[in-house]
Amino acid sequence: MSFGGMDHGSGPSQPISDINVTPLVDVLLVLLIIMMVTAPLLTQAVSIDLPKAQAQNLGQTQQPLQVALDAQGQLYVDGQALTLNEAEALLRQRVQAAGATSPTVHLSADAASRYQQVAETMAMVKNTGISKLAFVMQPPASGTAAR
Repeated sequence: MSFGGMDHGSGPSQPISDINVTPLVDVLLVLLIIMMVTAPLLTQAVSIDLPKAQAQNLGQTQQPLQVALDAQGQLYVDGQALTLNEAEALLRQRVQAAGATSPTVHLSADAASRYQQVAETMAMVKNTGISKLAFVMQPPASGTAAR
């Protein structure tokens, strides 16, 4: 930056044409510090008591399809034991019956099940035309820390 000189005899003084960015940098640093301090606080849950209200149901929502995989590799669709091909045929029927709205699939797999079987089940669900797939998990015990 250039500053005006102290020459009083050289005529009228000229205004400084450069922008002083020091206040802008100061404000940005203060905002950065505020964000760094408040960001960890936003991730912690706050316990609140929500008010109760009665309202009519907005509409019938489809029940999600429950797809489960046990430790032995047995596949279940809505509690019914099926092979992978039978499950695919059943899911295709449900997609056709649902029409324009694609059903949601809740996939729950035993912790001891093989990744290969879970991946095959996910691929089978995708091949039926279902685009909404959710994983069902148990929350950690209250005394354990999240990793």
